[in-house]
Amino acid sequence: MKTKIRNHRLLSVVTALMLVLTMIPLNFIVTAEGTYDNGFDTETGLSQPCEEITEDNYEKYGFTADNYLQYYGYYAIANAGNLYWFADLVNYGTNDGIVQNKAANGVVTADIVVNTNLVIDGLNVTYNGAEITSDNKPRDWTPIGNDDMAHFAENHYT
Repeated sequence: MKTKIRNHRLLSVVTALMLVLTMIPLNFIVTAEGTYDNGFDTETGLSQPCEEITEDNYEKYGFTADNYLQYYGYYAIANAGNLYWFADLVNYGTNDGIVQNKAANGVVTADIVVNTNLVIDGLNVTYNGAEITSDNKPRDWTPIGNDDMAHFAENHYT
């Protein structure tokens, strides 16, 4: 009888834990390499590396067996951190040791918002609910390459 009650309690705890985990926002990801919020490491601020699209992961990025080959080997850009990582790859080389690749191909696989807390109201511009200062400012952006560099496919996302 005690074993049955213990198993029932364990099942209840596991079920509750699963419910809590399903409430975590999709742009907040924990991996073996770190904890990411919208693709930026929450401790270091570094960009989350992109993955190349392969036959093993194409479904993860919304592709099907019929259309993934057109983007095979492209870097999947699924969040803001991936976008910054890809830009670094093309422009300079990445902060995780990958050398510059001016010929890299990337495809956007989700809608991306970089500075979610940037508010422009007439002439008033705030970030994180406060005036923009050197300590409280939106992320800077450097455009990706130039016309004779990387191929970048928006794939109907913004």
